[in-house]
Amino acid sequence: MLIQCTSKGCYSQDHHLLDATTHDVTCNTCGQVVDVPATTKKVLQSMSQIRRTSKSGVQVKCKSCGHTDKPLLKTLSGGPSVAVCRKCEKQLDVHPSFVLAMKEMGGEYTSNKEDTKEKDA
Repeated sequence: MLIQCTSKGCYSQDHHLLDATTHDVTCNTCGQVVDVPATTKKVLQSMSQIRRTSKSGVQVKCKSCGHTDKPLLKTLSGGPSVAVCRKCEKQLDVHPSFVLAMKEMGGEYTSNKEDTKEKDA
């Protein structure tokens, strides 16, 4: 769907995309928010004219809390490592070969970034 930018000086007419997280339509040329009614946003969503964010790494959905994120590796007292949810810390159902691969990748799966932010504050 063609939409004209409402920013002064731009007025670009293009297939501008709806941001799924903020529900704003942003101009592809100038990056400013385009003023459109809610019905236009619904049409853009139904036409899949949505700006998608790329996800990096392995992400798993927790069956307990429903949170989707990279698993955190914890080492049990017996020695084996298991993947746990970063939010509720329940064990995730992940194949052992994936646990081994995450262990070899290192840092992003072995440290909980949210915990380090809370300790610094």
